[in-house]
Order: sequence, then C-alpha cells, then structure tokens
Amino acid sequence: MCILLIILLPLEGISISYNELSELTIVIPCEIHTLNMYAAKTPLSKVISELVMDPLVRYDAELNPIPWIVENWTYGAEYRVWVLRIRKDVRWSDGEDLKASDVAFTLNMLREHGPPYLKSWLRIISEIEVKEEYCLVVKLKRSFPYFIHVLTLVSPLREKELKEVKDLLEIKVFNITIGPYKLERWDKDLIVLEAREDYFVKPRIKRINFLICTNPEVSMELFRKGEADVVTLVNYSLIPNMINDPSLKLIMAPSMTSLILSMNIRRSPLDMQCLREAISLSINRTYLMKSLFRDYAIYYTSIIPPLFKRWSYINMTMYEFDRQRALGKLREGGIEDTDGDGWLELGGKDVELSLVFCDSDEYMSKIAHAIKRDLESMGIRVALRGLRPGKYVETVFEKFEYDLALFYTPTFLLPPALSIYMVAHSEQDVPHGFNLAGIHDAALSERIERMSYTMNFTEAKVIANATQRLLAVELRAYLPILMRFQVEVIRGDLDDYSIMPWGIINIETFINIRPKRAEMPWFLIAVIALIVVGIAFVLWKFKVLRSLRV
Repeated sequence: MCILLIILLPLEGISISYNELSELTIVIPCEIHTLNMYAAKTPLSKVISELVMDPLVRYDAELNPIPWIVENWTYGAEYRVWVLRIRKDVRWSDGEDLKASDVAFTLNMLREHGPPYLKSWLRIISEIEVKEEYCLVVKLKRSFPYFIHVLTLVSPLREKELKEVKDLLEIKVFNITIGPYKLERWDKDLIVLEAREDYFVKPRIKRINFLICTNPEVSMELFRKGEADVVTLVNYSLIPNMINDPSLKLIMAPSMTSLILSMNIRRSPLDMQCLREAISLSINRTYLMKSLFRDYAIYYTSIIPPLFKRWSYINMTMYEFDRQRALGKLREGGIEDTDGDGWLELGGKDVELSLVFCDSDEYMSKIAHAIKRDLESMGIRVALRGLRPGKYVETVFEKFEYDLALFYTPTFLLPPALSIYMVAHSEQDVPHGFNLAGIHDAALSERIERMSYTMNFTEAKVIANATQRLLAVELRAYLPILMRFQVEVIRGDLDDYSIMPWGIINIETFINIRPKRAEMPWFLIAVIALIVVGIAFVLWKFKVLRSLRV
C-alpha cells in the first residue's frame, strides 16, 4: 500500500475539481471619472458603477428585464399601477436592511434631482405608496408599458447620506451603496473592488482590479506576462495573431453601443440642413470598417442599433458615400469655393467646423482624423479637439461647445422607444442630457411621445420606423457611423464567464467564473489504472505466497 501511495503522490497536482479564483485583474482602455451610475456617460463607467450600485431590475442576455432587487412586479391592465416587491435579504454596505421606503425615497429623489432622462420618465409617477415593509405601489399619470425597463437604471440611494446634497450628479462615488462589491481603492490607474460577504448574491471573485491602460500593446504585454486576466477592447490589428493561441480565449460579438456623429444644430452653419446632408454623404464608412476595424464593425443607418432586429429600421439607404451629391447639396445652400483657394465659403468666410472626440480611445481618434480627411477633401475645414474623458463630458454633454462630436450612444440596453427618447427628445436638451444636437421639432416630439406610451406594440414599431426616418432624412442631426465589435481577451484556463451584449464585465461572470477543470488525458488515466491494478495484483500475490509458507 505504501508503494501505491508513493506512485500516486505526484498526481496530486492533477485536480479533477475546480479551484477558486480569488482575484481577477481586468485591463480597461480609458479613465473612469465617476462610479455614480447616474452621472456615467460612457458604457464602461456605467457597467463598473453597477457593481457597487446594483439596479432594481437587471437584463438577461436577451435583453429581457429580470427580477433582481425587485423580486417580482405586477401591473394593472393599462400599465398605470405597478406593485413592486423588494427582496428581504438585501443589505446596504453599512449592514442595514433595504426597505420599500428606501426605494420610494430613491424614486422621489430622482424625480427631482436625477439625470434628465430619468427625471423625464419618472415625472409620470403620480403617487408612491409604501404598502408594507418590503412592498410599494407606484401609480402613474398615464399608461407606460416600459416602466419596468426604467427601473434597470435605478439603484437605491441612502436618505441619510443625501440630506444635504444639492447636486446628485456631482457626486463621484457614494459612501453607502447597494451592490455586490464595495470600493476599496480608486486612483488614476487602478480601481479595486472588494466582494461583500453579506450580499444576497455571493461573487466568486473576491477582489476585482480594473487596471487602466490606454496603450493596447502595453495591455497585451501585461496579459502575456500574467499580470492581467482579461483585456477589454483589444486592438483589432492584433486579432489575427490571437485566433489560434491556446493560452487565451478571444471573445468577439457586435457591441450594443453605436458610434454616432452629432451635429450641433444650435450653431451656424450646421443649422442648414443641406450642410448636414452633405456631411452625411462625405464620410467613407467602408474605409473605416475595412482599414481601421479590419471588418470587425457593422455599417448601419438606423438610430436604433441593428441588434434590435424587430425595431431597427434598416431600409434607410441615404448615407452612401457620394462626393458629387454632397457638393450638389452644398451648392444648393450657397456654400461654394468662390475665390479658388480650395476651401468652401459661406457669406464670404471659409466654412470651418470643430470636431470633438475623446482622445483616450485610440479608435475614436483615428475615426476623427478619417472624418477630417473626408470633409477637407470636400473643401470644409475641420479643427480636431481631442479631449480627456472628464473635459470631453463637460464640453459635449454639459456645455454643448462643439460643432461636430463623436460619441457612443449610452442607450444601448433600453427598448427602442426609450432609446430614441434619450438621444432626440427636446427635454434632453439640457446639461447632462443626451439630446446633444439640440433638436426642437414638434413632429418628432409628438412621435416619440406616442411611441413611448402606446400599449399597442405593433403601432409602436410603425411609429419607431417613421421616427427614425424623420431623424435620418429630414433632420439629419445624428449620423450613425458604425457599430464596432466588442473584442475581449480572457485567460485560456478560465471558464463559466457570462457573455452579455455589453461584454463579460457583469455580475453573472463574477458569480460563476473559475479556472477550468483540469482534465487528465485518457491514455494517462489508462496507464494509471494499469499501474494500480498491477500493484494490487503483486500485493495480493505476495500475501498469498506468504500464507502458503506459513
């Protein structure tokens, strides 16, 4: 028996069970300026903030709302009365229980002091009644079938922390939160989150390090050295060398965020539709997709991303690259090169536009330079303004100090009615809003209202198509550029991560992820089995011989 143990001892390292992974390091390509989900302007900032600020309702991989902190809900026949029941095992980060009264306070706070898009939707609430300790009733002024989707954007706020707060959106991080993780460290290059042992879901990953690195080559070098487990938004030029690498897993899927060029129609000359149409016809998207993104991007014309197949109006084909048509549109508006210097003029002055973009994103910068090249080949001067994330948000979303701006639409998870509402409704034409172009159009507002509140979803789809066409053809204030693929690299030995439409940074991944089960080759198993059988036979025979001697 001792001989058997000595032989099997080296096999101890070949485990047939999962090992725990207590720490995960994720490289992200941009700075994070807020962990306040209500002030987040970038998809990554919002996804990370939701790890410390859990929403009342979450989406599944098919973008269906699923119970979470609100464990179930019911509604009346006309979607005007909603009964919300809260889980009884949810605790604040200071250990106190979450109650229905906390959710009521949150909804009332956001109605008055939340971001513009939430204030717009929550103003439909006429009354909030706390029926029981863990149950509240929300009554609406009118039918609103998408109300439960709005709750995916709501995380509970602690009343005792916010009594003296004047501007909710200026808070970078809350001291007391509801979420599976709590903030342990946050500086310019690193964010560290620690799992909460008392939360109703138990994350398997005890510690998550978000390492900020804006250089894609350096990010992959960290991965190769074993200093990072996941790299998000991988440089597309590196993909061919990764596809057959067994040490990693390459995850690729169309992103849920759309890259849009906003044209600020508050400013002259962009208040001229002919100029906006000319810009639409001047951008060579085929070049962007093939040269910059190596075909890891999708060209589309709808305001709603094409992954919403039932809603995205893909029959609009008015954005073909056509310089001659673009020049014709400009001539219609009196924009021509009158002095022969190669630059177009309006009213005796050269037409010059500023193009603002976030310079922490390598591809945003490349796209901005490509658009500048396309427009200047038409004779339109373009002044590029690459800004750091914080300054970019201030310039574009708060002060509207730009002519053209590249941004990723933040509406990637909402139903189409709410998505269009966020990017185009006149109520969002305020600081921290998303109506960046400054659209004020009565017909558009009327259509958006009907689409948002109708209970007839067939009618809503018809209105959605008509609304997108109005935005794309008649107004042309927002120009969809492309949708890039979400490309992430993860350690080859990791399993059970969840690929959501917004990537693998999600609570489902951190609950389930673990090292892959170590498997022994079949021939090794066979050899071990033969050895064991042989040893057993020898021991048995030795025992038999000894008994004969006796």
